[in-house]
Amino acid sequence: GNINSREYFIDGSLRQSLDNFAEGLSAEVKISYNNYGSYVENEQKDFLYEAIRPVRDPEGNITDTTVTQYGQNTDLDYSDYFGQQRRQANVVGKLDYARSFGDDELKAMVLFHQDGRVLRDFDNVYNRRNFAANVHYGLNGKYYFDIAASYSGNNLLPSGERYNFFPAVSAAWLLSREGFLKDATFIDLLKVRGSWGVVWSELLPTNNPHIQSYNGGRNYWFKNTNIVYDGFIEGRLPTRDFTVETSNKMNAGIEIGLFEKLNLTADLFYSRRTNILTVSSGHVSDVIGIDDPLDTNGIVENRGVEAGLIWQDAFGDFAYYIGGQFSFTRNKIVEMNEAFRPYPYLRSTGRPVGQWFGLEAIGFFEDENDIATSPKQVFSEVRPGDIKYRDQNGDDIINEFDEVALGYAGAYPEIYFSASLGFDYKGFSISALFQGTGNYTAYLNTQSVYWPLRDNNTISTYYYNNRWTPETAGSATLPRLTTKDNDNNFRPNSLWLVDRSYIKLRTLEVSYSLPVSVIQNWGMDNIRLFVQGRNLLSLDDIPALDPEYLTASYPLMRAYNMGIDIAF
Repeated sequence: GNINSREYFIDGSLRQSLDNFAEGLSAEVKISYNNYGSYVENEQKDFLYEAIRPVRDPEGNITDTTVTQYGQNTDLDYSDYFGQQRRQANVVGKLDYARSFGDDELKAMVLFHQDGRVLRDFDNVYNRRNFAANVHYGLNGKYYFDIAASYSGNNLLPSGERYNFFPAVSAAWLLSREGFLKDATFIDLLKVRGSWGVVWSELLPTNNPHIQSYNGGRNYWFKNTNIVYDGFIEGRLPTRDFTVETSNKMNAGIEIGLFEKLNLTADLFYSRRTNILTVSSGHVSDVIGIDDPLDTNGIVENRGVEAGLIWQDAFGDFAYYIGGQFSFTRNKIVEMNEAFRPYPYLRSTGRPVGQWFGLEAIGFFEDENDIATSPKQVFSEVRPGDIKYRDQNGDDIINEFDEVALGYAGAYPEIYFSASLGFDYKGFSISALFQGTGNYTAYLNTQSVYWPLRDNNTISTYYYNNRWTPETAGSATLPRLTTKDNDNNFRPNSLWLVDRSYIKLRTLEVSYSLPVSVIQNWGMDNIRLFVQGRNLLSLDDIPALDPEYLTASYPLMRAYNMGIDIAF
């Protein structure tokens, strides 16, 4: 069909100095409006067509033809319908104040922001409104204080919780400007800082969780003509006493500069998210018969450290640098409305969000006698070469009650790090960047590669060479091959949950810049020749695939570039 669309934008801003009223005072207003709509026209016509087939004699010669007609010619059929629609408007009004008083400075801001968005269909109107203020004060060029607050709300929240107040404070001390450090000439910068604040999240798993929802139900037939009408049933029950999700955040940091060569930044942080929407099935019986309401009693704690440093120096014509970045983050579920678990090791509460659980593999079944004398595994019929699991609770049965926490969370690594280094000597330069992750667990369930011959898929050379057979029983690392479903082997367990950490050489570049004395007569400022490689090396424990791309497709490709940069 033909899509006829139109869209227009309106953007405007006005800033006015108000020094006539108060020195350092200014005002600003911004507005924007976006409107998009589309209209779809379809034209359709059927045509009569025919197929001609030859008729052959026993010797294969064509003696006649048959003609078969299909379809029919129809008039041009026209239809149209309204396509997409989007309207969005923003209004920002702000007052700014900035003054200096000797070594002191004062900055303040008051802001109003309203954002409205309307999409097509019902339940697609979003309105947000925010009142905010900030005051920054610097004393003697050494002590800095900030106070901020916002009063924000949106139409997705119930009327009693539509607006909430969120404060924040921070302070910093520039010790390197204190008199007692004036003789420490090797200190270029020494600054400590800290902050605390409360923020909120409007990312809800469903719109309007505080309102009873209704879904399509069964059809109903009426009268002798059996006229059909759609029915409706109750959806998820509403969340009573809804409270917006908030997070208390704290941060402490330090910045150091030494010898005009070293720069170091380090931060410790902590946050506690509360009022997280969670399912209530942990304390509501299934007898209720419909979807349980969401509760706002989820709590998650998060803490970690971030650090970065760089050292750079030069000796005559030789200059070099080395730097690095490191971050460690760990969270813990404090409360999630978890249902009763008969064994403590089954609980997700107290563990990281996204913690992997699975069975602990202890080898492969050797023969039928090994199967007969081992705890019964209930997932599917087992044979020699299938994975054998540990009986965690000692009941002589391997089932879902024997799953334990394995590895780390699978959604993201707890550790990120990078290192960069390089040097330059008389125009000849080498630079490299390494990057990696740690405390990261992968679930190896890629079809064909790790789980072969399932759903008509193929098998990888890796699996074929490492599979269990009676001849390779002592060295095999993967279970036997089978074309049948095997729920016993292909489920989360310690065989498929592996360390996803890696170290990669992201870039390596070698270059040479011609001396200025050589090129200045050519009317050029610089000529630089370079050779560059990307993704040259990966150190990891993932067999067969790239740890960043655990799919049966092209991984991150190694690339080489050669070139010349010329500046006039």
